[in-house]
This record gives sequence, structure tokens and C-alpha cells, in this order.
Amino acid sequence: MTANPGDDDSALFIADETGRILRSDAGAARLLALADGKPGGWSDTSLPGWLTPIFDAITGGGSRKAKSDGGLERENEAGRFVFRAYRLHRVAKNSGEVLYGISVVRQRALVSAITEAAAINGLSEQQRRVCIGILSGVSYSEIGRVLGIKESTVVDHVRRVYAKLDVHSRDELVRVLARAL
Repeated sequence: MTANPGDDDSALFIADETGRILRSDAGAARLLALADGKPGGWSDTSLPGWLTPIFDAITGGGSRKAKSDGGLERENEAGRFVFRAYRLHRVAKNSGEVLYGISVVRQRALVSAITEAAAINGLSEQQRRVCIGILSGVSYSEIGRVLGIKESTVVDHVRRVYAKLDVHSRDELVRVLARAL
């Protein structure tokens, strides 16, 4: 789940068929590093090995990891990253070189987005944890078990959250928290 479409980060790369990065926009190295789990930034001139299967779908390589539309998804603590590859026209008429445009969109992780929205809306730490459970589709009894509280306490937290945010359903809760970001 994303908090809000406006909270997504996006970037573009131009790479050759070997995965060598030829051009990229300003945020590309940061997003590639986050997707790779390296917070320090991406300094390599080539795409990481886990991303090269993205070419298979558009070149006919047949990798099962790449989606049929030239896409690949990767998820970690930093969020969900969706990569899409597009074959670009040949650079020169007689050149055999083929280039690829690769877009990446990062959707913030649910926990990070809810933590920020909960703080903005004045929810307590326990109410934030209950919200994460609700928005993840977990039952009240399971939320209680995970948090070490009774199901009736979970229900009390839900009532307080709904009252504080003036919502009456899970869908309204999602909208209010998304708007806060």
C-alpha cells in the first residue's frame, strides 16, 4: 500500500543491453541504492545483477523474474520499487546498438507512511500500531496477540482512532491517513 501517490519517488535511467548506465536523472542513484539496500548511494556504472532480468521480457530472454511488460518489482524496508524497461529506437541508422529506458518508482513502506501520518494526527504509539494492523488487514484478535493486549483493548483503540480522526470505516481511515501526508 502506498500512502499517497504524491509521496512516490521516481527516476529514469538510460542503459545499454549489457546493463551499463549511460545516463540518469538526479535521483536515480539514490533510488537504485535504496532498492539495492545500500543507503550510501549507488556509485557503480552498471545496473545491479538482480535488475538485469528486466531486459528479458522485452528482448525475449524469457526470465521468470521479469514481468511480461518489461517490469520488475523489489520490496524492502525502504519501500516497494517498481522498475519498467522500454526499448528505445536505435541510436544511429546503421548502428547495432540498442538502448533501454528504465523507469523506477518508489512507493514508501506502509509502516513509515503510517508512522508519519499518525504523528501528524496526534495518535499514540499504540494507536499507530493498531492502525498498521487494521490497514494490513489483520483481525482485532491477531492485532491484540501481536501487541500483547486484549482484543477488547484493540477495539477501544480503534474507537479512539476513529473518533479522533472522525472516520467510520477502514476505507475512511485510509483516506484520512493518506491525506495527512
